[in-house]
Amino acid sequence: MRGMKVFLAAMLSVCMVIGFGCSYKSIKHGEEISDEQVAKIIDGKTTKEEIFIEFGNPSKTMDNEKVFFYNWTRGSKSSLLGLGGGSAYTHSLVIVFDEKGTVKSHKITRGATEGGVSVHD
Repeated sequence: MRGMKVFLAAMLSVCMVIGFGCSYKSIKHGEEISDEQVAKIIDGKTTKEEIFIEFGNPSKTMDNEKVFFYNWTRGSKSSLLGLGGGSAYTHSLVIVFDEKGTVKSHKITRGATEGGVSVHD
């Protein structure tokens, strides 16, 4: 009987560590833009209005709205008893317009972070 109590106490402890000591969180910031959407952008032809229609408001702008940035991050983080890590992938679509409001150039940048990801909730 004593052995059964020890076994149950040990199982309860393991369940508590698993249930309360572990966490997993999906990281999702910004609207993701697909490669198919980016392929619709034609330098020298696509207008600023068409960019607004396809992608909405940019995450940020520069140079009197001649440069648009669309940023998004995807990844995950996990921890066990306060220790852990994760990985996140940040993407940016950068669009540069000419004086007439036509796309001059565009580019997607991709970056990855692994290990101790610090993403604030």
